Amino acid sequence: YTKAGLAGHPGKLAKIAMGHYNTHSSVSPQANCFVAELFGIENSFNTVEELCQTGNRENLSCGLRENFDRLARLISERVASDHGFTEVRVLLFDMEGRYVGGQ
Repeated sequence: YTKAGLAGHPGKLAKIAMGHYNTHSSVSPQANCFVAELFGIENSFNTVEELCQTGNRENLSCGLRENFDRLARLISERVASDHGFTEVRVLLFDMEGRYVGGQ
């Protein structure tokens, strides 16, 4: 029984769900298109942080919290599958350290 935990910015950790474990911007693509598609919204934002800030102004209304929770589940499933963990807990925070979602 092996457990792991990840905490960080959804834009950075979304890259793991995309299959990119080296999340440096010079190595992996931005995650905003992936996140927009997952959330079912038009890519009308430049960064995932911009989406976080929009959600925080609206107290993560309009289903954003549920979408960030879903993103956390995808990250968790990817890490568990790729590395054999039985449980992976994922917590997502914006750049100001506010919780935006998790699993």
